[in-house]
Amino acid sequence: MFSATPSLEVGSQWALASGAVVRPYLRGGVSFYSDADFAMAAGFAAAPGVTPFRTTGEIDDVVGNVSVGVALLALNGGVVSFGYDGHFGEDLEEHSASARASWPFWSGRR
Repeated sequence: MFSATPSLEVGSQWALASGAVVRPYLRGGVSFYSDADFAMAAGFAAAPGVTPFRTTGEIDDVVGNVSVGVALLALNGGVVSFGYDGHFGEDLEEHSASARASWPFWSGRR
């Protein structure tokens, strides 16, 4: 299976009075899949008497993707970000949200 996902992202950044930086973004795109139907053969190695079986699946061959988010970069190197991702097809609707935080730390040894 092959796929291609052309996307366009726009964003900006600006500094707050505290010196922190805010970076919002918006991304949109479309995923195209070469084959929306796939099959897989499976079996259980440690299950005597269970014959191998075949399972099939189907996905949308065209899926729209959208992402929106914002990151706050602090002067001390800390980052807090929030984001949303959505994927939409004829039979697919998937939503996810994320929140992340990171702060640098040092052991004090050089």
